[in-house]
Amino acid sequence: MRTALVVCGLLIATGGWVGWLRARLVVVTVEGGSMEPTLHGRDRVVVRRTPARRLRVGQIVVLEQPRLGPRPGGPTSGGGIRGRRWMIKRLAALPGDPLPPGVTVDGGAASVPAGRVVVLGDNRDASTDSRTFGPVPLDQVLGVALRRYAGGGPIMAETPHRPAGSAPPAAG
Repeated sequence: MRTALVVCGLLIATGGWVGWLRARLVVVTVEGGSMEPTLHGRDRVVVRRTPARRLRVGQIVVLEQPRLGPRPGGPTSGGGIRGRRWMIKRLAALPGDPLPPGVTVDGGAASVPAGRVVVLGDNRDASTDSRTFGPVPLDQVLGVALRRYAGGGPIMAETPHRPAGSAPPAAG
C-alpha cells in the first residue's frame, strides 16, 4: 500500500512538472526563408513564453501575425495558441528606440511607440515584417526562441541585448 502511495505521489508530481513545462515552452516549426541563414524552413525551435519586460533587442521571437487585411477562409485569432497564425522574426527595436530604416508609423514619429516593438526577418529580401505592417503590439509576442529542437544548439543574437523599457543607446 505504501509503495502505491509513493508511486501515485510521483505520478502527480511528474504531471505537475510536465504541465508547468507545457505552460512555459512551445515547439514551433519554421516555414519559409525569412530568417535565413539563422533558421531554415522546417527547423523546429523551442520557444519560451516570455513577458514583455524580459524582451531584448536581438532576440528571435514568435509573435502573432498582424492582420494585413481580410483573409477569407483563413484561420482567425481564437482562444489559445492553435487558433492563431504565428510568425518568427528578430526583435529589432523596443518602445522608445529609434525606428530602424524602412519602418514607419502613422504621424511620422521617429521612435517606436509605447507598447509596441519592431520585428525584422534576418533575410530582409524574403521577409514580410515591420517594414510592411509597422510596429506590433507587445502583447502579440508569444515568446523567445531558445534553441533548435532535437539536438540543435542555442540560437545566437546578431545584435546586443537591451532590456525592454530601458533607455536606447545614445546616437553617436
